[in-house]
Amino acid sequence: MSHQVIIVGAGIAGIAAAHTLATRGSVSDFLILEAGDYVGGRLQSVSFGGQVFEAGANWVHGTIHPETLKENPISALVRAANIRGHNSNSDDSETLVKDTATGKDVTLPAKVRGEELEAAAEQLHDKLCQQVESEEWSIRNDISVREGLKLNGWQPLSALDRTLEYFEWDFQYAEMPEITSAYHNVLEEFTEVDFGEMEFFVNDPRGFSTIVKHLCTECSLDPEKDPRLKLGRRVTEIEHTCDGVKVHALNLQSNCVEVYQAAQVVVTVSIGVLQRSSELLKFSPALPTWKTEQFTQFQMALYCKIFVAFPRAFWEQAEYLLLVTEERGQYPVWQPVPGRPILIATVTGEKARRVEQLDDSEVVAEFLPLLRAVYSDVPQPTAVHGAYFSGIETALQVADVL
Repeated sequence: MSHQVIIVGAGIAGIAAAHTLATRGSVSDFLILEAGDYVGGRLQSVSFGGQVFEAGANWVHGTIHPETLKENPISALVRAANIRGHNSNSDDSETLVKDTATGKDVTLPAKVRGEELEAAAEQLHDKLCQQVESEEWSIRNDISVREGLKLNGWQPLSALDRTLEYFEWDFQYAEMPEITSAYHNVLEEFTEVDFGEMEFFVNDPRGFSTIVKHLCTECSLDPEKDPRLKLGRRVTEIEHTCDGVKVHALNLQSNCVEVYQAAQVVVTVSIGVLQRSSELLKFSPALPTWKTEQFTQFQMALYCKIFVAFPRAFWEQAEYLLLVTEERGQYPVWQPVPGRPILIATVTGEKARRVEQLDDSEVVAEFLPLLRAVYSDVPQPTAVHGAYFSGIETALQVADVL
């Protein structure tokens, strides 16, 4: 049986593609192939400590522009699905900063240095804008954020500086300033330019993936029993023929390869999978070099969330708690859960990759001394849950490579 369109992946991009085909293109003859056992991709919730948390995506970055009133399409979808949450802006949020070396609260000096870092970043942004407008800039003279900040008077001279820098860059982009492109990550902040700086933090007990279910409802796609959605199918090869496309998928339950045919295919897998297409997803004939070279221009973000429950809350209530440590990126960002004795730590980049390899007891042994350095009478956690959504690592797990 042949279909009009096969969609590879049932994350937000795949479901949005199906929604667009059905509602704008009048195409109902589509088939979605998904390796996982659920729809939503990185929009996945977990139950922890009697509460629902987002294991993956948690924010809408840029909701509506305050002057143009242009609204982020994701924000519009969140509103349509009546997703609960609150506006959040890390620049204006209540953030406490504690030094693990001295045990002291360093929020005030952190505010001063944070303003200096922000000033350097704004100068870098303005200079890049001027270069682009005068056509003096090209990809060949792109620089790293580290170099750009240095040229504009910022150098991280202390552990406090490194922590603030981590919060500003690594926490947002999951990349260190040394490897972050100044052009792509400073100038091309399209969501902020188009939709403003305000962020929306999702804390809906139904989960952020409710927006996916909302899209499914609008295009009459039942995630539970619609034959147009096949879960547990890992696509291994996409073959372009004179009659259309053949999509080879491994049925993860029967371990048998199934072949599906269509006139066209829409591929919505992550950039991490595309970068490893020789191992995970074969294209026949091979994709042109100009296209595969574009894949290498991007790096999949590595994020790791760690949910920690305690018998009682021992911290002050704030939106963020930053721990200053001598080693950069050593569990620096914590988010207290309002009204619950739960903290959420976020680790990024190579630190996240390393933490993924540890068991819960090893992770606790690393972060607990840091908390005890700044708070007295810190009890042993009652529960710990790691949510590891780090791009290629997750893709490899789905592919049963690890």
